[in-house]
Amino acid sequence: MSVPLALTAPLVGLEHLVFFELTPLDGAPGCYVLRSTEDPGVRLYVLDTAVRLPGYRAGLTVAVEADVYVVVSTHHGAPTVNLIAPIVVDLPAGVAGQIIVDDPDLSRVSVPLAA
Repeated sequence: MSVPLALTAPLVGLEHLVFFELTPLDGAPGCYVLRSTEDPGVRLYVLDTAVRLPGYRAGLTVAVEADVYVVVSTHHGAPTVNLIAPIVVDLPAGVAGQIIVDDPDLSRVSVPLAA
């Protein structure tokens, strides 16, 4: 089941798009497609960090009632995830936004994704 989302903080490089749908991938727990409803050709594969990267808090220091997703990229062959620019989602409210994490422990934007 898809969940409609309105972005309150735009995605880097996609600032002109505001409305998306988050859809789970069948048979792949924690894996989703984030597709623009304004331009259906724009889609990103994202991972729910609670399922796929337990312990990753995206630099959030307070408890928040939100889910954190990271974007998966395959630009250089093997899949990587972007830990510095996660997407924070409030599913019940239907809003999301991308944040930039200022964390010296995250020295690389893209890290290899383990199977």
